[in-house]
Amino acid sequence: MSRIKLTPMPLLVAASIIFTLAAFTTTIQAQSAATAGNNLYSISDSPASPTFNSDETKFSFVSLAVVNVTNIEELYAAVNNSANAGNQIVIAPGVYQLSANAPGGVARPNGGRLELQENMSLRGVVGDRGAVIIDAINLPLSSFNNAAPIPLTAAIRMGRGTNSIEWLTARNAVNGNANIGTELASTATNIRVAHVALTNSQRGLDVRNFGAAQAGRVINAEIIDNEFYNNRIGVLGEGLRIASQRGANGGIINATLAGNRSYNNFFGLFVENNQSNNAVTTVFSSGNRFFENGLGALVGGGLSANAIVANGNTVSFTAYGDVFENNNGFQQQSTTRHRRVRSAFVSRFRRNAGNKQSSKNQANRHFSSSV
Repeated sequence: MSRIKLTPMPLLVAASIIFTLAAFTTTIQAQSAATAGNNLYSISDSPASPTFNSDETKFSFVSLAVVNVTNIEELYAAVNNSANAGNQIVIAPGVYQLSANAPGGVARPNGGRLELQENMSLRGVVGDRGAVIIDAINLPLSSFNNAAPIPLTAAIRMGRGTNSIEWLTARNAVNGNANIGTELASTATNIRVAHVALTNSQRGLDVRNFGAAQAGRVINAEIIDNEFYNNRIGVLGEGLRIASQRGANGGIINATLAGNRSYNNFFGLFVENNQSNNAVTTVFSSGNRFFENGLGALVGGGLSANAIVANGNTVSFTAYGDVFENNNGFQQQSTTRHRRVRSAFVSRFRRNAGNKQSSKNQANRHFSSSV
């Protein structure tokens, strides 16, 4: 077996490159006793790729009841009802248009966003992720920027207790931060996003801890068999982001990615702790494809910006059988910069912006590939 080692560089360029990652192993800084046992999977040095059943989960879902909904008003009523905490909301086929106001002009709770109750699950039609479509095209900016202290949030939010979203499409959160986000208030959460299509937003899925209120928060995430595509709103445009952000010091994210496809985004995958200290992010990735993006994946230790430093962070990325293919670049434009990102995979220990210096950040990744 040959061994390929990626060295941090300002930019690694590959016009039409394929990485098939058969096995990857790494070591990370020891976690405190308080966080021990939070990793979803214990990964050995064996070169053999583990196998996954996409319908199995490490999480315990105890549904008190199944609540069936057939139209948008029933969906809002079910999700916004605190009595449905712990229940599974099963959505009938159809297009569900989110809106800031109910019929008659009355403002909806949460600006028209869907915010899951504790231990609540959403499920569409098993076997057909396109049968149920939740569309945020009609939500204005005011529906996304009223969840203080978070300046901009997602159309569908999870992160209280154990939440799951499966077998549906979420699209067109064009004024928001993402189609699905995970930063609802909690100290620890298990989230599962599986068999979902996410398109046309700044991000398809945003797995993050945000702000001082979520310092030390633990996210355990299963991200299984999803489609992240055409997320190119704004300057970044990420299929999937994983990060502890803006003062979420000591945040812990353990994410398992398996069988996902990320394509036609500016960034297929973005993993980097952003303006936080001593955060630990561990990603185990198996059988995913990142193709036809501007950049297949970026894995970084820490980003300092806007007078907030990022020190002492650790990011570890473990991959089996992932493919980075034909990530040939898109033109990104903004009022302040024009740049073309064209690469399969970029990794870096640290990054500085606005003259703020990062230090003691680690981005661990050692690739082994059979050729």
